[in-house]
Amino acid sequence: MPSTTIIDASRLFVGGCIILTSFLVIRLKRCYHLEDRRDYYLPSAEQLDILLDNCLSERDKVILSLLWYSGMRLSEVANVKASDFDWDEGTVITLGKGNRYRKALAGNGLVREWFQNHDSLEMTEDGISTMLKRLGYTTGIHCNAHSFRRGFRVHNVKSGLSNKVIQALGGWESPSMVSHYAQSLTFEEALELYHKVNGRPIHKVN
Repeated sequence: MPSTTIIDASRLFVGGCIILTSFLVIRLKRCYHLEDRRDYYLPSAEQLDILLDNCLSERDKVILSLLWYSGMRLSEVANVKASDFDWDEGTVITLGKGNRYRKALAGNGLVREWFQNHDSLEMTEDGISTMLKRLGYTTGIHCNAHSFRRGFRVHNVKSGLSNKVIQALGGWESPSMVSHYAQSLTFEEALELYHKVNGRPIHKVN
């Protein structure tokens, strides 16, 4: 029979292997998520055009347009219905975070044309995520629904909209969630916005 010392040593070895394996799995998961987040783009207008050109269907284009123009969450886009739209006002009623209904921007003409002929998008949240991943592999522009929502904030900050306005349009609960993205402005972009509001200085030559 094996001695107690050998048995104890074996148990220590097996226990150490289990702990090491668990540690490595956790590290790999963390690395995967960090890499995943790092690779996501905040798509620009030019990148949106590339993504649209590589869509396999009209519905995919409608989804991208909704994400881009409305800043809606993934769950909101997946569950939107034709009856939720008010085209005269250019808005859509959606069930947002915390099971609260809110108004959002309705998107562009592409969205309107689709919902005049279809009751819904007939695509789940997972389906939308898979479609965006495919577009990422095809174009090299890796983005998910949340990166579009973050992009909605950044683009509108750079367009000169106030944090309060962007907060209301996107349905964010806290203004701090929007003001964080004002830090994305370069000095040149901030200066351009300043000139839009105040005009450019006139330098007289004597």
